[in-house]
Amino acid sequence: GCREIMDLANDHQLKFRHHTFVWHTSMAGWMLNKPVSQRQDMMLKHIEANMDEFVNDAFFWCIDVVNEVLNDVQNDPTSPKLRSGYWGDIPSDWVAAAFKKTHEMAVAAGRGDKIRLFINDYSINSIDTCCGIYKKANAMYHYAQQLLNKGVVLH
Repeated sequence: GCREIMDLANDHQLKFRHHTFVWHTSMAGWMLNKPVSQRQDMMLKHIEANMDEFVNDAFFWCIDVVNEVLNDVQNDPTSPKLRSGYWGDIPSDWVAAAFKKTHEMAVAAGRGDKIRLFINDYSINSIDTCCGIYKKANAMYHYAQQLLNKGVVLH
């Protein structure tokens, strides 16, 4: 599992990038039976458990806190549309909460300046075939700005 990979990185003095706490298409099976209204708290407990496990490992340098949060189709990149998935329609405050919890735990462990927090998405550099512009990349830029304006730490 993840612990073995982290230990291997430590043994060979390799930096370790953790991927990911929140992913639109993946969720622990036991969460699927819970109502969407309970999943944010469960998500935060999942982040807390993982950070407790890995935050003090010296070679743990970054994490994709949230993965694939943007909808593939972005009609208006200045108003980013989030995707839906197992989490239900992803409320924007879940994403901010995930980042804030991760950063809070890194700071509490004295590693707030050492662990980088990323938001990750695929096909970010794909050109919209109808318009020839990078709508998803522009949407990510605007979404990141929204998160930063809420006080979320992104690197």
